Amino acid sequence: MTVAESPCVLPRAPQTPRETGIADDLIMQIVTKTLYFGGEISGTEIAARLGTSFGVVEPSLLLMRRERLCEIAGGTMLGPLSYRYRLTDAGRTRAMLFLEQN
Repeated sequence: MTVAESPCVLPRAPQTPRETGIADDLIMQIVTKTLYFGGEISGTEIAARLGTSFGVVEPSLLLMRRERLCEIAGGTMLGPLSYRYRLTDAGRTRAMLFLEQN
């Protein structure tokens, strides 16, 4: 059997923040920066830009909404995947702090 004929087995993509092995606060920083540069974007688009599933970024978005760092600007009835998120003034300030760090 040649390399071209061998089956390609890809690892399963992480579905939760814990499965990524990345600290929750770092994921939130990356989501915040993504919203800062992306403006008003959907949950699906955030996940796509980060190359991960929505399940990885959803906890950060929930925390950011609770802390009033982002808000839902619109979306369809399909739920959080389709919601359009945007940073609040406090969220933009936090993004600037994160960008100063790295």
